[in-house]
Amino acid sequence: MKKITILLHLAVLSLLTIILPQPIYAVVFCPTSEPKNFFCIEMFYANFLTLLLPGSSIAFFVVILTGGFKWLTSGGDPKAIEGARSRITFGVMGLALIIGAWFIIKFLRDFTGIPGLSIFTVPR
Repeated sequence: MKKITILLHLAVLSLLTIILPQPIYAVVFCPTSEPKNFFCIEMFYANFLTLLLPGSSIAFFVVILTGGFKWLTSGGDPKAIEGARSRITFGVMGLALIIGAWFIIKFLRDFTGIPGLSIFTVPR
């Protein structure tokens, strides 16, 4: 059963990467003219924030899909249904947490006028 689940996950992910349009994000690296140092963390932070919401949305979709699949294949077993239900609940809670944090940061940035909540710079 585990092999079928893994194969199903790989098939769905492969199909989604082919069918769905993929947004392209510009990745900013440290300038090559200067040596790698602590200031490269600025670029890492910017890239991380850019990919956080789309990445968590993909993880949410996979968790909901696996929870639904477990629910469908539970065969009426109450313990398996409860496990699938908790997986779906945790997926929804995780997505709500990420989106809530994003809205709080956006609200604080707009309310206070400080762009530093979304732009990270290391003092030089």
